[in-house]
Amino acid sequence: MSVLIDKIKNRLSHDGKRSKHHSDTNKSTSPTASSPSLASGGTGSTAGSKLLSRGLQERGDPLHQKREEDDKVAENDLPEFRARYGRLTLTDLEKDDTDPINISSLSSESLGKTVVLRARVHAKRTLSAKLAFYVFRQQMYTIQGVLEEHLTEASPSMCRWAERIPLEAIVRVKGELKEPKEPVKAATFHDLELAIHSIHIIAEPNEVLPISVYEDDSAKRTITDRTKLDNRILDLRTPPSQALFRLNSALCSLFRSFLIERGFIEIHTPKLQAGATESGASVFTVEYFGRDAFLAQSPQLPKQMCIAADMGRVFEIGPVFRAENSNTHRHLTEYTGLDIEMALQKNYHEALHLLTDMLKFIFAGIYKSYRNEIEVLKRAFPHDDLVWTDDVPIIPFKEGVRMLTESGWRGDDGEPLSEYEDLGTRDEIRLGELVKEKYKTDFYVLDKFPADARPFYAMLDFEDDRLTNSFDMFVRGQEILTGGQRIHDPNMLLSRMKSLYIQPVGALEEYMQGFKWGCPPHAGAGIGLERIMMLMFNLGNIRFASLFPRDPRSLPAPKELEPMLRHPECDTLCPPWVKDEVTGDVQRLEIEGGETVPVLPPKTMEEVEALMPFTHMIANYGDASNTSALDERYSVWRSLKNGAAVGYSRASGGYVVVVGDPLCHPSQYAEVIDEFLTWLKTDKIGKPIWILVCKEVEGILSGHYEWRCLSCVAEDRIDPKVNRAHADANVMKKVRHAKKEDVEVTTLTQGQLPSDEIRALCEKRMEDWKESRKGDKGKQVHLTDLNPWTDYEHRTYVYATTPKKTPVDETQTSKHLGPETVHALVVLTQLSPAHGFQVKWALEFPGAPSGTIEATVLGALDKASEAGAKSVTFGAGAMANVIVDDGAGLTGKGVLVKMLQHSYHAIATELKLLNKSEFRHKMGAVEDPIWVCFPKRSLGPRGIKALLNFFQDEGADSSGDNSPVTSRESSVDSRGRGSTDGWSKLNPFSFKGDSSSTLGKIRSKGSESQVNGVVEADTRGR
Repeated sequence: MSVLIDKIKNRLSHDGKRSKHHSDTNKSTSPTASSPSLASGGTGSTAGSKLLSRGLQERGDPLHQKREEDDKVAENDLPEFRARYGRLTLTDLEKDDTDPINISSLSSESLGKTVVLRARVHAKRTLSAKLAFYVFRQQMYTIQGVLEEHLTEASPSMCRWAERIPLEAIVRVKGELKEPKEPVKAATFHDLELAIHSIHIIAEPNEVLPISVYEDDSAKRTITDRTKLDNRILDLRTPPSQALFRLNSALCSLFRSFLIERGFIEIHTPKLQAGATESGASVFTVEYFGRDAFLAQSPQLPKQMCIAADMGRVFEIGPVFRAENSNTHRHLTEYTGLDIEMALQKNYHEALHLLTDMLKFIFAGIYKSYRNEIEVLKRAFPHDDLVWTDDVPIIPFKEGVRMLTESGWRGDDGEPLSEYEDLGTRDEIRLGELVKEKYKTDFYVLDKFPADARPFYAMLDFEDDRLTNSFDMFVRGQEILTGGQRIHDPNMLLSRMKSLYIQPVGALEEYMQGFKWGCPPHAGAGIGLERIMMLMFNLGNIRFASLFPRDPRSLPAPKELEPMLRHPECDTLCPPWVKDEVTGDVQRLEIEGGETVPVLPPKTMEEVEALMPFTHMIANYGDASNTSALDERYSVWRSLKNGAAVGYSRASGGYVVVVGDPLCHPSQYAEVIDEFLTWLKTDKIGKPIWILVCKEVEGILSGHYEWRCLSCVAEDRIDPKVNRAHADANVMKKVRHAKKEDVEVTTLTQGQLPSDEIRALCEKRMEDWKESRKGDKGKQVHLTDLNPWTDYEHRTYVYATTPKKTPVDETQTSKHLGPETVHALVVLTQLSPAHGFQVKWALEFPGAPSGTIEATVLGALDKASEAGAKSVTFGAGAMANVIVDDGAGLTGKGVLVKMLQHSYHAIATELKLLNKSEFRHKMGAVEDPIWVCFPKRSLGPRGIKALLNFFQDEGADSSGDNSPVTSRESSVDSRGRGSTDGWSKLNPFSFKGDSSSTLGKIRSKGSESQVNGVVEADTRGR
């Protein structure tokens, strides 16, 4: 490795001196250039281009080189052509006096007009160096643009520059509207296209987009719902999403206008309340100046209080909060409520009929005035228009139950439904089908709901107090509105509350006061905006109807400030060859004579390794599985752009097993994954199977690449500061027993190797351990060889010994003469600051006194706690079941899923993967699932066999190059592979040098940790 570093330094020295001479020469000859505006020639965009180019270079943008080349070519273009393309600065925009048009305003009458528009680049297709097609998008509307050298008199440089405009860039385009040679099917306007005269970038993405808006909008619908919602801003850009929220706005506007015309006034009620209004189990509690307050479950109480305050008729459009841990397609924890309340003249059917008229008014208004939006929405969510009748069916609840019973419908228990219990979702949907058959409508009302299905304030039916004067309204068989008459008599209300064990305290005290002071009879209702949108337009998932949906999985814990990297010089956001954002300088290397030269971008993976050692990358960004790539059978790919690293191993059957998350900043995962997979394909390395990755990486592989993803393993993590084992009587009893047997636990500082004597004892004891496991332990499943001394810079060694004892004479006690033998060895490996440490190996050797491994592991965890670690992992262990990502293409693939589950259980049974470590769980270890990902149609029987062989050391492909970093050097002695037990010919003490110069030798976490691992006691080795 030192030879390689010298080579890099020599090249840097030569190139650095050459660059210095070149820059000095330019200083004396380069003229001062002004930055003309767009109107005076457009070359002002060159300055903006250079500024952006520098920013992209500093961020390591993957398109930087190509853009820089194109900009250089553009600088040599003729001024009259150069003014027609480039990047606009804010100054350019201020001086632009043209009036951009809206695409929606165009028509066939616009033919021949020259127009200017601002839009996003929705799609592009280059047919040749002289011809390219673009689709420009403004919200719901798109139009095709064509850039053709002879048609629009564009220069070759302009065509080449425009080819590099990224999708989703915002551009200013000027051109003539012409009739296309063929109808344009992929745009809103089929009979118009824009012959591009000029095109300038106003804004553009500066990172790889996680999803394509064009693909999201395409008829194929290949992007999963979860991926869309995880990248909501991009999903909202699609024409169907734009149409949906215009319909959302229209519905609220129609709701408001209908009610205002009928004497309602709009109110705004408080969302912080002193108590729960519906059910205490579904309320969010917030801290309110040292006391509890609650987010309003509905505006129910305040709007009733407004009726008591003689406001007559009120309505509100506002947020509603429900703390219900329900992850169904039809529930949210925060939604928009459309609420009304009105005083009654005769009975509650006044409200019922007003509400049915209102909903018919809304339906008719939307279908009459927003047909274009509906048709755009149908591209993404195909559905039939809503059907309703002027005479809305009002069906008594009992009659609805009878309809279900007579149709042969039964409840979940197989019994007929009760007329006095609420309906379930399945019951409602079936009833909707029956109503559609009988009444030919999607919109109907169920009246007279059972009292047990209604809140305390619902007015009881005067003839049957088991029923209430309340109703629900349904669309397509699902409820969209709940309403009814309220109890306005204070004595009746108090009696009803007491019968339900509700105390009139907190917010209810103020509520009751209004009735005590006199309140007219009244009724009201609440509508869920997102629910009605979902059902009207067949969205399938209520989350699409919410701008930024909130459900029990939303709002992840706030991210803490990122800790300092353990090796700042190995920062993938700012690798050594990229300028520092603050100082503008690059890192420098010292060469002979004490002179320093700037670090230039590396040309080979070996050069990357010399500048950013792989072991340092693990300490900066790694989790337990990444340490696997230090093992001999692994290779390491390095990014020449940002220094990121990915470990992989060639397996049997032409497969490549990739292990662990990419070693880079998490914000770069998508970019690095794309670069690595492209390299695998281009260099024909093999078919990838990516194992043991976090949820974020799994989401990228499933969402962007449509890989199949499942999880059958999980990291066992604990917080060393909350170590339950210290309070476990059985564990501590074993620890005390070990102490009685004179077991001494020694903990070294990180980076300190044990003495030669201890290492020699460990070597002998490891051979004893391996010998004891032959013949009767079955197959070994592991990710890493037993090699504890590799990369000792990032390791902490904890070992247990018993001393030699020899009597001085018959009357005196024995003397301790140093260690007699080593009974246990625990190796902690330093991971990223976020992941803390890994118990890489926990070895208890044959004949160790009871409690030895417990005492040694506890010593290691205490050491991790002292170092400030918030997490320690024991590595990956098998879970009881296979988890399938329902958003990763396996939904509906029953045969494939069953095959995978069957294969997993067969493997787990044969290899005893489910022998969980009781000791870990006594320390409070929790499972953090990690994922196995593979391209669709790639993991058949051969792939499963390759993966199983890989874990048993039988799957290495000796025909391929599994050398570290393509051709990296190694300072660790080579070892034999392919033995029956996977451990033969090891020489774990051969490494003597600086561990930071090693690129590849261990493995880590994985299944071996919870299999027939590396220990005889409760903990398994890594």
